Amino acid sequence: MYRRSVILFLIILFTSANLLAQKDFNNYQADTSRVNILIEKSRGLLFVYPDSSKLYLDTIGEISHRINYKTGLYNYYNLNGIIYGMYGEQDAAVISYKKGLVNIDFEQFPRQKAILLMNIGLEYWRIFELDSASYYYEEGNKIIDEYDVEDLKAKLLFDLGNILIDKENFVDASKKLFDAKEMLTQAKDTMLLTYLYGSIGVLYTKVGDFEKALKSYHKALDYDLVYPNINNLSNTYNNIGQLYFNHNISYDSAIYYYRKSVEVALPHMKQDIETVSNINTGNVFIERKLYDTAYYYYAKAYADSSIINYPEKHAAILINIGVYYRYKLDFIKARNFLERGIVISDSFNLLTFKATGLEKLYEIDSIESNDARMIKHLRELYKTRDSIYLGSDRQKIASLEFEKYLAKEKYDNDILQKENELNTKLISNQKILLWVFLIALAFMLFAITRLISRRKKIRRLLSQLSDKNDELKLANEELSSINDTLNSQSKKLNELILTKDKFFSIIGHDLKSPFNVLLGLLQLMDQEWDDIDDNDKHSHIHALYNSSVSTYELLEDILLWGRAQQGLLESKSEKFKIYPEIVGIKKLFVLQLEEKEITFTTEIQDDFELNTDVRYFCHIIQNLLNNAIKFTNRGGDIIIKASSKGTEKSICVVDNGIGIPKSKVNTIFNIDSDFGRQGTEKEKSTGMGLILSMEYANLIGAKLTVESTEQDIENNKRGRSSFCLIFN
Repeated sequence: MYRRSVILFLIILFTSANLLAQKDFNNYQADTSRVNILIEKSRGLLFVYPDSSKLYLDTIGEISHRINYKTGLYNYYNLNGIIYGMYGEQDAAVISYKKGLVNIDFEQFPRQKAILLMNIGLEYWRIFELDSASYYYEEGNKIIDEYDVEDLKAKLLFDLGNILIDKENFVDASKKLFDAKEMLTQAKDTMLLTYLYGSIGVLYTKVGDFEKALKSYHKALDYDLVYPNINNLSNTYNNIGQLYFNHNISYDSAIYYYRKSVEVALPHMKQDIETVSNINTGNVFIERKLYDTAYYYYAKAYADSSIINYPEKHAAILINIGVYYRYKLDFIKARNFLERGIVISDSFNLLTFKATGLEKLYEIDSIESNDARMIKHLRELYKTRDSIYLGSDRQKIASLEFEKYLAKEKYDNDILQKENELNTKLISNQKILLWVFLIALAFMLFAITRLISRRKKIRRLLSQLSDKNDELKLANEELSSINDTLNSQSKKLNELILTKDKFFSIIGHDLKSPFNVLLGLLQLMDQEWDDIDDNDKHSHIHALYNSSVSTYELLEDILLWGRAQQGLLESKSEKFKIYPEIVGIKKLFVLQLEEKEITFTTEIQDDFELNTDVRYFCHIIQNLLNNAIKFTNRGGDIIIKASSKGTEKSICVVDNGIGIPKSKVNTIFNIDSDFGRQGTEKEKSTGMGLILSMEYANLIGAKLTVESTEQDIENNKRGRSSFCLIFN
């Protein structure tokens, strides 16, 4: 009896345990199902109505923590972080994402880990901490590669492309954005394509391509209007307004798009967008010198209490209101706003705002005759402007590298297209050959059965086959000729690229340097004219004149070289005696020769004649003599010799200056030569004179040669250079 009771008790206990386990399992399934439904609802509202989306998150988090539901926890922390980021609360967003990393076992969820890492990188990017942003994106990329999470690759490339745009690495940025574009187009990810075309528009804006930037922004608008769950219209319209404003194309169009951005803004974005629009609209009226209207918009933006969360906007408002008060001569308020704006600008490296603030403080100091402050602010202004110019130069270099990259990409695509055409033609020929072979084989099989009666026909078929082989040989020869043509074109294109690079180098460096001198002296004289004594004024004016003359000569050389490259120069031969021409050329350099105490002699017979274009002959001799004077030491010698040997006549300019290094002698006439150095007394040289001389020599059918020995300072031996113009 006792035994039966025990057995019955165990059966009841086991049954109850099973029923409780089943009940717990059913409850778990119900909870996870509810959480999944709430997640879908929250995601559907996220980008359009984030406040409504957030209402579901507390329930998602509470249930997921209670039942330890990993998918629910991931979405709770991730969606919370996204909403914080949308409202500009980057610190709270990062904390939420990092909690997600701690609370979830990502061995089973590598994709979710990659997303959280990338989202942390996004928040750091938004607050300009680009190194931290890059770190988290690289960590996310490791997860993507390790676990083969290919569907996130396009998003990663998109975000990294945006970081590279901010770092002004336009070439790598374009590679990542265009790779992402290809992936997203194949995946038909319309939502991310909307943002991607906006970023491509920013890229083209940075490199100064108005048309491509505008086209990209309109593409983003097209996608945005099609996709109902995303709304980035306000940001895109604001970017278009900035594009028109930055290019000074249409201020009215800029204002139109700023206002349009506010009209289409979603409720949770409206205040921020309106603040940005007011700042930008105020900037337009500042440019138009309508200061009261500009102040109206700045004051509206300043009234937004959330402005302190956005350092760039905050600094812009403070500086611009300070500028307004400066023009209203309310220097106390002006100084207050300007100094606060400069502090924020300095903290976040907003150099343009800082320079504007310092410039206006300097103007106020000048009016108030506060010399100590004026000198302090002027020094800081120059230092800040130097940094801006350096950054501007870096951006120009990056833009040129981007243009060079695009040109190379176009060239590679053209070559690839031609290779594809050749391959298509080759395949077509191979098919023809295959069909010919099959037909011939069929005929041969048929001919075997009727060998005796059809021998004559077989010979005719063999003859036809031979003709086809000849045609194929001709086709192969044609392909070989096309390959040779492509190789020749490739070589010419490389030469053109080198020519372009040298040309840009001369314009970017040698033309820019004298203009910097001109601007610096003019600015100094403009701002401090009354403080400069008469001797210094005369010295500055003399320096301005010398710099202007050298700049004009360089520009004239560049223009002449450009005309020579286009084949616009023509030569007219005539007989003339060269001695009077040499005497005339010498008169042009009398002051330079006397200043450097150089002895100039000629060894030319009075009746020595040439039959060529006298203008270009004189240009060549002038360039060679100018070159000799630059690189001859004070007290040196220069000789111009003329001699005949049979039908060959030569005119040589010989000096005992510093000479030319042996490694550079054969390249000084080349456009891609990087050999540029100062004269013996710091005279500037671009190398264009020698390049033009070679162009003129080729034009008049002469040969220009050089022989040189470099000076040996240790053994006190002078160098020697001999440039000879040879006529046959």
